[in-house]
This record gives sequence, C-alpha cells and structure tokens, in this order.
Amino acid sequence: MDVQTLAWILLGIALVGLGIYRQFVRRAIEPARLLVVPLVLAAYGLVQLAKEHTSALSLAWLALDVALAVALGVWRARTMRVWRASEGIAMAQGTTLTAIGWGTSVACRIATAVAGAALGVPVGLGAMLLAVGATFGAQNAVVIARAKRLTPSPDGAARPHRA
Repeated sequence: MDVQTLAWILLGIALVGLGIYRQFVRRAIEPARLLVVPLVLAAYGLVQLAKEHTSALSLAWLALDVALAVALGVWRARTMRVWRASEGIAMAQGTTLTAIGWGTSVACRIATAVAGAALGVPVGLGAMLLAVGATFGAQNAVVIARAKRLTPSPDGAARPHRA
C-alpha cells in the first residue's frame, strides 16, 4: 500500500466518522442534504466498480454486502429520535441504540470484508463506497419518511410517530 492510498483511506475514515458523529447532534432534517451525499458516494462507488475486475462471486458478495448495509441503515434510522421543534422544523438525533447500531454496522462490515477475503473476494474502493452510500442513504431515507409522518397534536405541536 502506497502513501497516497493510505491517505485516501484515512480521509475516508475521518469523513465517515464525522458523518456518524453528526447523527448524535440535534439537527434539522434537510432531505436534499441527507440524500445527495450518500447518492454521490454510491455513484462514485459504482464508477470505481466498473474499473475493477469483478467475478460472479465478487458481484454476489457485493449484493449481500449492500443488502446488509441497507438493512442496518434502516434499523439505525428506526432508533433515532425524530420530532418537530416548536418552529415546525423536523429534527433528528441519534440515541444510545443508534450508537449500538453503528457498532454493529462496523462489526458486520469488518466481518464481511474478512469473510470475503477468505473466499478470495477482494475488498475494493468501489465496494466500500457503494456500501457506505447505501447504509447512509437507507438510514437517511427512513429518517426523512419518519419526519414526514409526524402527526400534530391538539395544541398544534407535532408528536413523534412510532413505527
């Protein structure tokens, strides 16, 4: 591994870490921002995958990895607190269960990478970007959907919808 590759890996880890950290800070739900970044990551991952040599086994493994990433993203989204602030703005914030979800997601990502390597499936940049984009995208899409389902109470304030 050369220095440039290591630098890109460290930058990626830092950006994903920042994305995870931001989930635990109260923030307004901005659908465009929440969907654009994961879509760009996934699209760039697909571009990188097109440049990589892929076998039928690696494509099947990729499908399993992305499906797992999406499922974990949906699970984490359901653990987040979603509410409407007094100004009417939909808000979200991660909880302790969200942190557990992220720990589980990282453990699953490591496990699939190790198992894939044992099967001879290389873990390339494209697959990693696609999985990261898929997990953030699924999580953000569910959070947006939950925010849209907030129901107003008799006093005009929105109450969380528990799905």
